[in-house]
Amino acid sequence: MRFKLPWLVSEITGIPPLWGHSGSTGSSLYFAEDLDLYMAGTIDQVTSKTVPFRLMQKVMKVVASHTRPKKVT
Repeated sequence: MRFKLPWLVSEITGIPPLWGHSGSTGSSLYFAEDLDLYMAGTIDQVTSKTVPFRLMQKVMKVVASHTRPKKVT
């Protein structure tokens, strides 16, 4: 399943297009192709459907801040 936010929302949040799926109990598995990053986990709760996405956003920001662009030779 492809998860892509509208362009403006993606620019504001910094969330690139993702491949994956979230389960009904806070479990998720996603791949961020732009960052070459796989994210899998569970928060073991059903009260808030947005918690896995907020957590992934934080993880992607940390990874993106530590990823350096590749040198073109």
